[in-house]
Amino acid sequence: MSLLAAQKLNPDNLEKGYQRVDQAIVDLKKNSDRAFSFFSALFVVSSILSLTSGTLLFSFIFQHPNSPAYITYLIFFLTSFFVMVFSATGIRWFQTRKFLFVKTPYDVVLPAELERLMSDLRSGLLSAYTSAGYGNTILSAVQASDGVLLDGRVSPETFSNRYSPLLLSREAKFWGLFWLSFRRSFTRPIYVVTDTVPDGDEAPCLNNDPRFRWLVGGTMLKFTTNLDAFLRENISPDDQPWYRIAFTVARREMRKGAQHGALAATIKAIKQELTATLGSDLGPQGGDSTSSLKALLSGRQGRKDIKGYFDPNGS
Repeated sequence: MSLLAAQKLNPDNLEKGYQRVDQAIVDLKKNSDRAFSFFSALFVVSSILSLTSGTLLFSFIFQHPNSPAYITYLIFFLTSFFVMVFSATGIRWFQTRKFLFVKTPYDVVLPAELERLMSDLRSGLLSAYTSAGYGNTILSAVQASDGVLLDGRVSPETFSNRYSPLLLSREAKFWGLFWLSFRRSFTRPIYVVTDTVPDGDEAPCLNNDPRFRWLVGGTMLKFTTNLDAFLRENISPDDQPWYRIAFTVARREMRKGAQHGALAATIKAIKQELTATLGSDLGPQGGDSTSSLKALLSGRQGRKDIKGYFDPNGS
């Protein structure tokens, strides 16, 4: 990703391109450091106050069990405790920048070339992937031009984060300055590819069952665009990888035909890739995923009919 950014800014001299990228996000690094320092300091202070007020509260209750004055200590304890919780989780909320008064997605004005790149990533016109780690790799892994296998697709929603331009840096230490979710951040290189598998590379569709037209029909580009819209509007960022794998593998397998046993085989293939990618085939809310996958293959999420997201003219 950093290489692509440098190429866009200076295709004839990559080193100068990298320097321009660093210049573009230098203020963003400062803002990130200030925000992290603020929330960290708030957490430390509120933790000390919570421990102190909690100790005073319990000591007072034991020493004066019938005194109503403990309410003061209780309010002090609850206030400091909730501030501590907010400071521990607030930085992620702060970074998502979903505020009505915000007109731009980032804290800095990016060069036009980088703004177009980030806009394409946010809209899904380009896809970002992390390189495959050690161990199992999903069967549908993408291969980069330099031969590196890519098996972790980054949600387009990630690039709405106010600090996501830090991913343009070639310095890996800056990738973890914002959180994807609690306890997780980027640690591996990010590659950018066109957000589609060329139609010529997708196996011909042999499934003519109208019940699955919404899933197997159309081009891969259109399917991916519709899938991104569905996930963005209905699924939390933490659960999006599960659903993306399920839908992508379901389309691949169901395009092979609607013969007897196709649904069971598709569910088995989805579970295999969920295990290889996420380490478990459990459903997004835990528990066995079979019922959730059966519902998705019938075009439902819970009680909601979702076929219209993929085939507006379908049934």
